[in-house]
Amino acid sequence: MHGECDQSVPYNQSGLLHAALHAAGLDTTLYSASNAGHGFRDMQVDTPQGLMAMVVAFFERTISKP
Repeated sequence: MHGECDQSVPYNQSGLLHAALHAAGLDTTLYSASNAGHGFRDMQVDTPQGLMAMVVAFFERTISKP
């Protein structure tokens, strides 16, 4: 996940990483946090709880595989 308004780390960097992981055949998800800056400051749509739920769901899907 990456804040669309991040001024510390360019947003396109996450897109490049996501594309490279996908091209390598890895399970990857990129979530764009609307109007959020670095560290998800100034979020207007998402909540910390909602973002954490996405992280947990991703880890459960990818790490907990037997």
